Amino acid sequence: MSEPPTKTKIWQIHLSTAILLMFVAGLLMKMQVRTASLYSGWPVPAYTPYIFLIANIDGDDEISSAAHWIVSGVVEDALISLLILLFICVIGEWLIRLREGRKP
Repeated sequence: MSEPPTKTKIWQIHLSTAILLMFVAGLLMKMQVRTASLYSGWPVPAYTPYIFLIANIDGDDEISSAAHWIVSGVVEDALISLLILLFICVIGEWLIRLREGRKP
């Protein structure tokens, strides 16, 4: 006789939770790349553009630009985003299992 299927030990999520995580990740990415302000990154600035005006003696002024990545801001933004996604995943799965009547 065939054996009943065993449950996998890998933690699985529902499709609705995956779709919710996709939308939240898109929102977090949109918040990271906003261009209206001087600094980019949310909630901690992670990228700063600079514009320089170089005045020469002969009257030819040059405009130069550069950028600076703030490494601590990138790391903090990534950790905060992962924590938000983990929180949304746990809450979403808990609500689905609560609705199904199973133990979380």
